[in-house]
Amino acid sequence: MRPQETVLSFRISHPSLDLSEVCRSLGLEPRRIWKKGDDWPERGRTNGRKRESSYCTITLGNRSKDPPLDEKIAAALKLLKPHKAMLQQLSSSGGTFNFFVGWFLDDATGEAFSPQLMATMAELQIELQLNIYVPDRE
Repeated sequence: MRPQETVLSFRISHPSLDLSEVCRSLGLEPRRIWKKGDDWPERGRTNGRKRESSYCTITLGNRSKDPPLDEKIAAALKLLKPHKAMLQQLSSSGGTFNFFVGWFLDDATGEAFSPQLMATMAELQIELQLNIYVPDRE
């Protein structure tokens, strides 16, 4: 049994575009989305602040031990690669992408990412963001 659980999300930011059409083109439902100029609520109330850019996050599967993280990323890349032209267009107009990994550890562990996996991420201009969560130690 693996001493870790991971959850993978694909996150898109853009200075101004409405990203809902991007999500539709990808065939993916955003977990959270806003566009530049939307109200920035604080504790459920508007405070007069406006969003300075557009953003969405798409969860790609549930928090789980299996499959391993590299396989989750490979599956996500397989899903995104057919949309390379659209991603490049977004990138050239200021958009950025990342795989956000929530990595929940019970013990020391590690993960290796193949050069091919890393090359495909680079080809699609997708950054890797690892957020590691460790249990509280008494």
